[in-house]
Amino acid sequence: YWGSGLISPIKDENGKITHFLAVQEDITEKKISEERAQYLASYDELTGLFNRAHFIGLLNEWISHDKNRNQMGVLLLINIDRFRLINDTYGHGVGDILLHHIAGFLRNTISEINKQYANKEVKETILSRMGGDEFVIFLPSRSEKEGMAVAECIRKKLEDYKFIEITGRLTATIGIV
Repeated sequence: YWGSGLISPIKDENGKITHFLAVQEDITEKKISEERAQYLASYDELTGLFNRAHFIGLLNEWISHDKNRNQMGVLLLINIDRFRLINDTYGHGVGDILLHHIAGFLRNTISEINKQYANKEVKETILSRMGGDEFVIFLPSRSEKEGMAVAECIRKKLEDYKFIEITGRLTATIGIV
């Protein structure tokens, strides 16, 4: 329960405070709306991952912070193959559930991969949904070879990923920079 209150003194004819008048308003809904707006400014509602705008901000921050230190980084752009066909065949509800599951799959896969770098000085991986069926992963302080290995790991694991609501295998196209 969130409340906004105003307390005013009540004075008698001599100017002495005799009472206080309190007015309180329930602002719970307003607070919930503000928190929701704040969340949606940085996160994708469907997947819970960073949204495009927040990702770009984090990437720009990394570039401007590390540009003088000659740091490397790898960017993976992941596009789920035949996603439009899945949406058309099974419906947008199933497509949304699939995107939510893929976000969890990517989050878990990245977590497993990051464990390999636990003792190294590597900044945290950034995972985001760019929109539609596009996801992006930024691997700071990683080489081209490491980026290729991560992309191949994701590709293989995604092909083995079973999503009960659809038949066939999921595949992805992954661009690497």
